[in-house]
Amino acid sequence: VGAPARMIKTRGEGDGNPDRRSASKNTEACWSIGIRVGSSPYGFDCWDMVCNPVLTQRDVSDVPAAFVADPFMIRQQNLWHMFFEVMNRRTGKGEIGWATSADGFEWKYQRIVLAEPFHLSYPYVFEWQNEYYMIPESHKTAEIRLYKAAPFPMEWAYASTLLTGSRFTDSSV
Repeated sequence: VGAPARMIKTRGEGDGNPDRRSASKNTEACWSIGIRVGSSPYGFDCWDMVCNPVLTQRDVSDVPAAFVADPFMIRQQNLWHMFFEVMNRRTGKGEIGWATSADGFEWKYQRIVLAEPFHLSYPYVFEWQNEYYMIPESHKTAEIRLYKAAPFPMEWAYASTLLTGSRFTDSSV
């Protein structure tokens, strides 16, 4: 890819409700995922080669999705992996979805890779010592939870609690 790409959350159809933590059964999705490119972090534009949004709730095939949000990309070998929040309309909780792309612009939804009895969002994924880890937001547990890929990217297992005692939001290392 010639220029750096950045994923953004884009407003889609719906009632424009900015409270994306709520998954009212009467509200259509108002968040989707788009790609923009640019020569610097200060100048991202739409690119004619990208058909935005690149992922919407309609792409999710294994759960009834109200919306998709909080994208995070990581490249392994010659394949891009995107992890993102999928608001499950049935449970009213966020789960972590996974999509793949060869070029970073055209994405194919794969499936939900992490669901818990509590809400998950903002799946911060990183590699350390040839292993992949995820720190999804799990503020309702009052913890920062670490998950390890087993194996990457399809399965994630709880590894450890990094911090407790507060409602941490969108934690990153």
